[in-house]
Amino acid sequence: MRIINITQNFVSALLVLSLPMITCANETTAEKAETMKNKAVDKVKETYRDAEDRICEMVNGKVECLPQTAENKGKTVTEKVITKAKDEKNKID
Repeated sequence: MRIINITQNFVSALLVLSLPMITCANETTAEKAETMKNKAVDKVKETYRDAEDRICEMVNGKVECLPQTAENKGKTVTEKVITKAKDEKNKID
């Protein structure tokens, strides 16, 4: 869990530091729709992984499912960063 927190803090710091470099631009409707779709897909995957982790913990116990839970949290953070990067790219274009 410590590694996930460090990773999340690092990603947050990168996003905050990159904000001044982002210029204001208008997004097209297609780009806005793509962003909404990507966020919805990320949310569905996150919900599925959380449910999967809870079921694993009920069946096998918390300690046994810790590696899978950490992996799922890492995937969720990675997908959120990718989605945010695509969103910012669309805003710049």
